[in-house]
Amino acid sequence: MAYDRDYVQLIGPSGGRSPSLWSYISTDALAVVEADDYFVLMSNELRVGDMIHSVDPATGGVDSPLTLTTATLLIVTKVVKASAGVTGEVDTIANAWTIA
Repeated sequence: MAYDRDYVQLIGPSGGRSPSLWSYISTDALAVVEADDYFVLMSNELRVGDMIHSVDPATGGVDSPLTLTTATLLIVTKVVKASAGVTGEVDTIANAWTIA
């Protein structure tokens, strides 16, 4: 499964100077989700300092996560907003936890 906007949810806040917290569920390998520009399609929504909580369901797929295998917190470290003639860019660093 590649990045899918349907599985991203803004938890809050979404304005002011505070970073935003996003939730994302994906069956992609951890190394894929952690890669720079995985969230490039969100470049116009993300800001440096935002956090993306990503989870990987062990069973049931993304529409019915019964248990989790991995939880990751990604911190956005660089954002280049996409615009006419400019390709967006999103860099992140991550901390991952494996759930046994």
